[in-house]
Amino acid sequence: MSLMIHLNALFLGHLSLGHLPSSVPSLISAFDFFNHQPIKDPVTMFLVLVGVMLVAPLLFERLGLPGIVGLILAGVVIGPHGLGLLERDQTIVLLGTVGLLFLMFLGGLETSLDDLKKNAGAAMGFGLMTFLLPMALGTGAMLLAGYGLLAAVLVASCLASHTLLALPVLNRLGIMKAPPITATLGR
Repeated sequence: MSLMIHLNALFLGHLSLGHLPSSVPSLISAFDFFNHQPIKDPVTMFLVLVGVMLVAPLLFERLGLPGIVGLILAGVVIGPHGLGLLERDQTIVLLGTVGLLFLMFLGGLETSLDDLKKNAGAAMGFGLMTFLLPMALGTGAMLLAGYGLLAAVLVASCLASHTLLALPVLNRLGIMKAPPITATLGR
């Protein structure tokens, strides 16, 4: 029997894993799609992560959206609250932290100290307003919804921190040096 016939029979329940060629059970258990268990094999985990990191940004950029949004949404889909392919372990936390630091580093590379000095007052005022207002409103709304203080502050901080998502879009449009952008981003 061919591999496809074996897999179809397995899906239909007509065949057990013992009747498959010796390579197929290891392939199935490596991905663990059938049991919805997180991937434990480091090579398979690496392949899934590299595949997502290569495909998601390209797909979202073709749709006219920032690649970083594709990475975030793909992480949600394959993570423990989505398909459950990957669990949140030390490796995933480390890669997420490195990604965030890399994004912040790229933003720092675009920073012109001369422009920042020139627009310091406007940048500081706008930055404080666009952080404090969503933070206060978000915390208040979450407290009114019945959440505790820490949960309310956590959700509100997600609403108040949005600048890093805009950087790739502004950079792609070539308007990072425009005065309104300089004042908005503090650059």
